[in-house]
Order: sequence, then C-alpha cells, then structure tokens
Amino acid sequence: MDASTPSNPELSPPAPTNQSELSEPSLVGLPFELSPSVRANCRLWEGDCKEMDAFLERMKAEPRNTEWAREMEARIEKAVTSGERGKFRIRALECRSTRCALEVASEVDSIGVQFDSDPAFDEIMFARPGYYARESDPQTGITTLVSAQTWQTTESFEAEEDSPE
Repeated sequence: MDASTPSNPELSPPAPTNQSELSEPSLVGLPFELSPSVRANCRLWEGDCKEMDAFLERMKAEPRNTEWAREMEARIEKAVTSGERGKFRIRALECRSTRCALEVASEVDSIGVQFDSDPAFDEIMFARPGYYARESDPQTGITTLVSAQTWQTTESFEAEEDSPE
C-alpha cells in the first residue's frame, strides 16, 4: 500500500459507478487563475506568455477526471512538501484530465518544484510552460518568489505534437 492509499478502507471515497462520476464537467470553462504578479511579469516576455496562455486555455476546456486529478495533485503536493520543509507554499494547484497547473510561493530564492522524490512523474508528465515573478511587501521588506508550473501527460503532448494544426 502506498502513502496515497488510506489504511482504513472506510475513509476511501466510494468507487465511481458510472462515467459521469469519473469526471467533473462543471469545471469546463473555469480558468486556472495566475497571481497578478505572475501574469504581469509574463506579459513582459510575450512569446513565453502566449505559450502559457494557450496551455491554460486548453486546460480550461478539459473536464476534471476526478480519480486521475486527485492522484496527480497528491504527487505534486508531495513534491512541494518534500525536501526543505516550508520552502514552498502552494497558492493554487489543479489538475483536469491531462493537464496540471501549480503556483507556489517561496521566500527562499528558488524557482519551481523538483520531483526528486517521484522520478516516475517525469515519465508520465511532460513539463510545459511556466513563469515566475517577485512580490515585495513594502511594510516588511520581504520578497516572495512566485512560480507557476504546468504539466501535461506525455501521451497527450505527443498526440498534440503529431496532429496537424
């Protein structure tokens, strides 16, 4: 049994009984919101920003595959919290059917989350566009680095790359 499986089966969610319970179509059309600082910094580098915007638009159109999304979110959260304790704080994390997006904040000058504790993650998920920004609190003088990262299943990425535009 792995760490993501509850030891008490009574705590496990009931297994879906039909396809409508496997996905959450109500999320279709809802965007993953980036922090204003990340959005503003991204606009300074238009080419990269367009790629990230296109990724998030496609993600917005996806329904949420509940089972898969929960598993990927748990793996991403584990990667965020492993290593230096408290290095990153999750601001937003969401997966749909083939895509995931994460925004973290850190007062340690470090960009992005590494998946050293989950090498299989890099086999099933392909890193997509990401961006960062710095936020400064004028009252405390603390600078926070905000990092947005995105991933897509390798299988869906390869299918998109092979399909004509």
